[in-house]
Amino acid sequence: MVEMEATKLAVIHVFWATSAMLLMATALIWLAPRPTKSGGMSMGH
Repeated sequence: MVEMEATKLAVIHVFWATSAMLLMATALIWLAPRPTKSGGMSMGH
């Protein structure tokens, strides 16, 4: 019974840690400045 509760708490802790890291990565990407467009040739098709 104690092992089951410990496992549940560990899984919840890993979930929250992963959620926090993904949220920080999302905020970092969202707030990063956009690259400027150059007037040269386009790299795509």
